Amino acid sequence: MSDTASTATPLIPAARQSFNAPISETYSALTQIIDFSVAFDLISRNDADRSVSFALPEMNGTFVARVQDGADDTSSVVVIEAPVGSGDISVQCSRLYRELQEQLSVQHAVLSPEGQHQTAQQRFLHGLLADNHGPKSQLATWTMYMSVFFLLISLVSFTEDHTEWGVSIVGIVAMLSLSAASIFVTGPRGKVSGRQHALIAAAISIVASVLILVAEIIVQIRFGA
Repeated sequence: MSDTASTATPLIPAARQSFNAPISETYSALTQIIDFSVAFDLISRNDADRSVSFALPEMNGTFVARVQDGADDTSSVVVIEAPVGSGDISVQCSRLYRELQEQLSVQHAVLSPEGQHQTAQQRFLHGLLADNHGPKSQLATWTMYMSVFFLLISLVSFTEDHTEWGVSIVGIVAMLSLSAASIFVTGPRGKVSGRQHALIAAAISIVASVLILVAEIIVQIRFGA
C-alpha cells in the first residue's frame, strides 16, 4: 500500500526509540514487521514521509509509526503515535521496538561478510530464546511444575520391580506435547510470555522421558516379560 493514513482522532506521541541504522533500513524493517507480524494489522504506508499506519487487536483507532532522522546519517528514530484516549499501549510499543531491533540485527548480519554464515543460527536462537512482554503463560508455568513431578516419577521407577510400558508411554507423550504447546504459544510472536519456563519444562521432560525408558528396559531385562 502507499496511501497516506487518515485518522478522525488526533494522534499524540506514545513512544520514541532510537536505532543504530540508517533511516532507509529502519523504515524497510518497520514495514516488514508490521506487515507480517500477527500482533499488528497494516492499514497503509506512506513512503514519502516514511510512516506506517496500523491497527492493534482489541484496541480502537489507527496508530502510526514514523521513522525520523537520528543524530547522524547512521542512526534513526521511530516515533509511535496513538489516538487520543486509546489507553496504555506500552506493551505493544515495546514489542514493536524489540522485533524491529531483531530485524535490523538480522539485516546487518546478512549484509556483513562475517555474518552471512551465522545468520541462520542467529535467527534460530532468536526464535527459540526470545520472549515478549505479554501476560505470563499459565500453560508454560504449570507444565514446568508438572515436568519436575514427572522427573521425580522417573527416578522412582528405578526402584520398582515392575513398570508399565503403556502408562509410561502415555506420560511421555503427554509431557512432551504440553512442552511443545508451551513453546508454541510463547516467544516473540506469541500473545503470552514465559518462553523460559517452556524451555525448562521441555528439557526436564526430555530427561525424565529418557530415564523412564531406561528404567523400563532395565526392568524388562532383569525381571523378564
